[in-house]
Amino acid sequence: MSSIETRSMAPYSVITKPVSAVCNLDCDYCYYSRVLDMYPDPADRKMSDQVLESFTQQVIEDSGGRAVFAWQGGEPLLAGLEFFEKALRMQRRLSPPGYVCMNTIQTNGILLDDEWCEFLKKNHILVGLSVDGPATVHDVNRVDHAGKPSHERVMKGFRLLKKHGVDFNALVVVSQANVGHGGKVFNYLVDQGATWIQFIPCTECRDDGRVTSHSVGGPEYGDFLCSVFDAWYPKHVGTVSVRIFENIAQRATGGPPELCVFSPTCGNAVVLEANGDLYACDHFVYDDYRLGSILETPIRDLVRREPCQNLARAKINPPEKCHTCPYQGLCYGGCPKGRFDPVTRTFGDAVLCEGYMKLFEHAYEPIQAIGWRAVRGEPLVPEAEMPKAQPKKSRPGRKKRRKR
Repeated sequence: MSSIETRSMAPYSVITKPVSAVCNLDCDYCYYSRVLDMYPDPADRKMSDQVLESFTQQVIEDSGGRAVFAWQGGEPLLAGLEFFEKALRMQRRLSPPGYVCMNTIQTNGILLDDEWCEFLKKNHILVGLSVDGPATVHDVNRVDHAGKPSHERVMKGFRLLKKHGVDFNALVVVSQANVGHGGKVFNYLVDQGATWIQFIPCTECRDDGRVTSHSVGGPEYGDFLCSVFDAWYPKHVGTVSVRIFENIAQRATGGPPELCVFSPTCGNAVVLEANGDLYACDHFVYDDYRLGSILETPIRDLVRREPCQNLARAKINPPEKCHTCPYQGLCYGGCPKGRFDPVTRTFGDAVLCEGYMKLFEHAYEPIQAIGWRAVRGEPLVPEAEMPKAQPKKSRPGRKKRRKR
């Protein structure tokens, strides 16, 4: 995690789409682009002042003093710098004394420039930058609407964030393009200067139930995470944060998970569309998971409706095999999205189960040990386990020829 605390005290969290699914990239594996078909009217794809103010007021009122605003897309920076300046002014105006508002933005980095980075730094906004590794794997899926690769432009944004000292996470979608290169992807990002990294598995189904060609299966995702762990441990423990490992450490020492994927509950992480429509989850923007409009019903009431309850039931009733799994208390069956059949609208087995099992069997003990050392305030890795610095090999000098 970043050094910026981004957990709210509210009974729900909201992912906000200020420009709906509009984006300046056309990533092959994007699961959200289909939402544009649900909102064909351009007026529904740009958040109005009315929606912005209602949303801001409600989140602050329900926050208990710590309000979090998470902006995503599409590409949220397409809303423009003026929109976000207005949003932050509104947060300050509507916040009672002593209340704190925090903002996060997930971006593909294409629009980042010095002006944007100065704004992000000045306002302590945590950025999630989408980058799937080196160009050879990143550009397989992450292209623009002309089919041109985006890696060079993304890394320009990466360097600008570093230049201005903006806190940011590298967000890596694990797809068929990079699933066989876990350690390589991790080492590349670390070499570029990333210190917080999050991996997001691509597990998508089409409306007819067929798994997309970009999606990864459980075993190969497990191999990917094990490869990342081996590259991370012990050399980068304490200097590079890998979100999934941190969450395992928190759960293994009795703490609450920060990732909703590993939470024992579900149904309170909702998504707000630009026109004010609220859905039960970012991965469940379907008509039957629409909760209503925040302009008509308060968010605190919308999250109690049946679509959210349905996700909650899916989480507390995991697949049968979870009941005998020694690691059930770590992942609670994983994300319901990976169990959802879009045809029958029911929940089956967890598609990533074998992958998580591989990771837990490979790395649970050392991660738990790291967690307990953190609790006790001890060095995260014993000195005896740290890799020794290799002595530099001296290059043999050329022998000088004797003058005759």
